[in-house]
Amino acid sequence: MRRLLTVLALLFAVTGSAVAGEYGAVGASYRVAGIPDFVVGSAFQDYQSIMAHSGMIEYSLDSSGAGWRFGLLFTQFDISDGYWRVPETRVDQAVFAEFPLGVVAVTAGYSWRFTLADGLHLVPTAGIGFGYVFGDIFATELIPGCEGPLQSCGHWREVTRHEVTLTSRILPIVNVSAALHWELIQGSSVAIELGVMNLPFAGIGFQQALDF
Repeated sequence: MRRLLTVLALLFAVTGSAVAGEYGAVGASYRVAGIPDFVVGSAFQDYQSIMAHSGMIEYSLDSSGAGWRFGLLFTQFDISDGYWRVPETRVDQAVFAEFPLGVVAVTAGYSWRFTLADGLHLVPTAGIGFGYVFGDIFATELIPGCEGPLQSCGHWREVTRHEVTLTSRILPIVNVSAALHWELIQGSSVAIELGVMNLPFAGIGFQQALDF
């Protein structure tokens, strides 16, 4: 269970980022992203895929493609209810877990923008932030004696289902990432992003500058 909580504390690698804009610009972004299986698999023998949908409103201070970004982020996690088991444990020592979780965060970062071709830009970013976790984790013990396969094991959902206590709902965020932005039209772009925000992540998103 401790490993489960450790990975939960790092799930916020899955967050959003906005496109570079003009000085004093406001932008909005949406991204779907996930933590690669090899990262989750390094801590768990059995697990579920970790995905998230993120939206961000961001204020940028730049005039030449490099500058500060200040954002308000909302992320909703998409993790199927299912079995989790750490290595070197019996099948019936796994848990059936539910993750109805999300996070609201404020972020600050610095981005650089390098033109690779007409309409194609490389945008590295480094930043920090703080998030508040909402929602809960629920864990249910399996019926003792099951030897697998794990998906066929029953569990005591009506008896042993319990809320997992989070160490803290305030989560520090550290981000280092790089994105390829392709401009569709003026002020709009799609992006493919790789990086580390507490854990490695990969995502694809859409950014839109908002002119007022």
